[in-house]
Amino acid sequence: MVYAGDYEWITTDEWAGFRVAFCLTFVGDVSPEGVMTRFGGRVRSLALQPMTFRELETAGSMGVGGLIGMVGVGDWTLLCEEKGVEGKLGARSLSRGTEVIAVAVTLSSITFTYCADGETIVEFDVRSPGDRRGSDPNRLVSQMAEVGLHDGGGGDRDVMALALAAGVTGVRVQPSLLTGPFRWGEVVNDPPSRPPAPTVVIQSRDPDLAAAISQAAPECRARAVACYLGSLASDAGANEEPIVVEALEAVERGNGAGLSVIGSDLERLFTSWRAEASGLPHLHQIDRRRDRQTFARLQQSSARGRLRTALQQVSVVDDPVVAAHGVLESLDRYTRPELYAKVMQILAPGTG
Repeated sequence: MVYAGDYEWITTDEWAGFRVAFCLTFVGDVSPEGVMTRFGGRVRSLALQPMTFRELETAGSMGVGGLIGMVGVGDWTLLCEEKGVEGKLGARSLSRGTEVIAVAVTLSSITFTYCADGETIVEFDVRSPGDRRGSDPNRLVSQMAEVGLHDGGGGDRDVMALALAAGVTGVRVQPSLLTGPFRWGEVVNDPPSRPPAPTVVIQSRDPDLAAAISQAAPECRARAVACYLGSLASDAGANEEPIVVEALEAVERGNGAGLSVIGSDLERLFTSWRAEASGLPHLHQIDRRRDRQTFARLQQSSARGRLRTALQQVSVVDDPVVAAHGVLESLDRYTRPELYAKVMQILAPGTG
């Protein structure tokens, strides 16, 4: 039996940046090369041999589109995307003659998708597991119960979704699996243009914060996001970094969507941060009481990851309300009470 507790590692600081937006897709009985073929022209191969993300970056093989890492695990191929959902979007076509399970976390949803033979069997947002759709929406009810997925339940729903995927596939994803090496594909985009912002229903673990964000005046919402990002920048040791200061000022002015990340000084800064992080041990490998210096560096690296993810979110999401929800969703009233109170005060009516 698979337990949701088996995936608590994704809730640690080390994985905070990845956890904000990712997609893990499991394709049965198809090799990574076969998956690439099934994607057709939507994905092109980037590397001829398996590489870690760092090796791919060092080799200068990275393109400008979204990246998909692929690795064989037993009878399955695992697709790993950070801030991408190509596996979920292509689940039906990938499932021809086989099965596909996708767990996709975005700014506004945590979706579990199960397809077989080109058909969606069951799909639902794990935050509302009773609202399922598909040709057989009750197919996985018993497995859902085993991992605690039911309406009105608590817990980390992304953790439960990963546990459910493991129950269906038999593949237990561990941190070492997600660090690679992978075979890499790049999503081939149409000529660059911003698509219309989708209409989304915001679902939040904190209804009070969600309501405050939605009801705030635009200038207050921008200031609140900048306040939170400023705190992340301080934790990351980047609050005096000129390019970061400039980005935060743009966010506070309400110009976050105008930020340019790809090919910019910000991207080069993020790349240098990733290079530094690649030399650090994993959190579980150290004794935080004895090796406080390394622990502090890991905390700083985690904050850098969260700041990088948040700035990227602000830069690519046209709708400032959706962007604010995506960035501030990770602010917890219990672990950061003073910052939470400050953000809520900024969002309050009459503070613009």
